[in-house]
Amino acid sequence: SYAQLISTGSPVSANVVTLMHLFSCGLTGILLPLRSQCPLIVPSADISVTLFYTAVVQDVVRGAAALAKAGDGIQQELSVDVVRATATLAIPVSTILMSLVFWWVGHRKATVVVSYLPYPVVAGFLGSIGWAIFKGSFAVLSIDGGAVLVPTGLPKLAQEAPWQLFCAIGMAMASLVLRSCRMPPRLVAVLPMTVALVGFWLVVPFQQSSVEELRVGGWLFPEEGMQPFWTVWTAQTPSLVYWPLLLPDLSTFAGLGMVLMLSLTLRIAGIEGSTGMVMEVDEEVKWTGIASATAGLCGGVIGSHSPGLTTFNQEAGSRCVRGALLTGFL
Repeated sequence: SYAQLISTGSPVSANVVTLMHLFSCGLTGILLPLRSQCPLIVPSADISVTLFYTAVVQDVVRGAAALAKAGDGIQQELSVDVVRATATLAIPVSTILMSLVFWWVGHRKATVVVSYLPYPVVAGFLGSIGWAIFKGSFAVLSIDGGAVLVPTGLPKLAQEAPWQLFCAIGMAMASLVLRSCRMPPRLVAVLPMTVALVGFWLVVPFQQSSVEELRVGGWLFPEEGMQPFWTVWTAQTPSLVYWPLLLPDLSTFAGLGMVLMLSLTLRIAGIEGSTGMVMEVDEEVKWTGIASATAGLCGGVIGSHSPGLTTFNQEAGSRCVRGALLTGFL
């Protein structure tokens, strides 16, 4: 779903972005637990990282459109393949640049500035992230894959995909009900999705619908062929890249970079509180930069501390680094 949000409105393949995510989570999932003061760390991408890469990709798309309109005689050069190649390479390049910022902030022990952020600012940040996730869920339900205005676009979505919307809301409400009943978090994390998946594929045979019909009807993502992990590298075509558009806009990098830094420090603090392990934030940020830079050099994205997955790892009974390393390898 994060990959779909990043690739929306661009020729970038969501399948390739998914491979980047999985590869990076695996690589950082091996490096971070070995260096972190919490050996239970399970990294993942999050919505703030998704917003960063979405902006990076859209900067390339808008830049290509602006150049074409300028009439500079390069319309033929900025084909769909050129835009795709430039945006696809811009993702790991932006990863490396942001990772260097993480390393520098951690090395200079500059995360102390976060302690000067007022609570309303932090609350507003968390609210904006929650709102982005909320809106993004409706975009995934849209049959044409376009953005859905919330709340004005919901009636139209309800007409286009009534059952999909009903099922999505039902699954979300089931999670809320389980939480209110004080069910264990590990059960809340897997039970609604498991029941929904099993129920869906049990009903499908009785509907006598083909998989292709389900895709057209908006129940399944568009078909993507099976691809090996090295597609992360073979999908890159530097010979087609339009280099002036490769680097992120300064406003995007500075503005969303601050959001990423705030998000990372808050997630580290959240893990410290949920696991009871004392963690030095500066060291964690520095090693996040090193691990993510390694992932970026290998064509991946940022992978950093996931409070939910780390807490789940602890509640599942893990007490040492082996569980986190096994997750990384898988």
